[in-house]
Amino acid sequence: MHKRFSYSHIKGFPNLSIAIILKFLGSIPVVIGAANIYNFVPSNSSILYIKTVDEIADVAKKMLYLATHEESYNAALRWLTKNSNLSSFVI
Repeated sequence: MHKRFSYSHIKGFPNLSIAIILKFLGSIPVVIGAANIYNFVPSNSSILYIKTVDEIADVAKKMLYLATHEESYNAALRWLTKNSNLSSFVI
């Protein structure tokens, strides 16, 4: 169902757009605290975003849900096959 690593962690990269391309390829990034993250993602459903500590439990529940619902997990990665021009996501 999933590749070896289903999620990646992104935190505090100074050049966020490059980090996202590197981490996005084949996994769902878990992004912590980057307030401008939605300026750089291909779709809002392509990441799991933790803005504050209070949101960790909700993101963990979402990760567990995605781990047991292959169709939903694959939907979060669908942008990879629909958008062949990844350079449009790099600034």
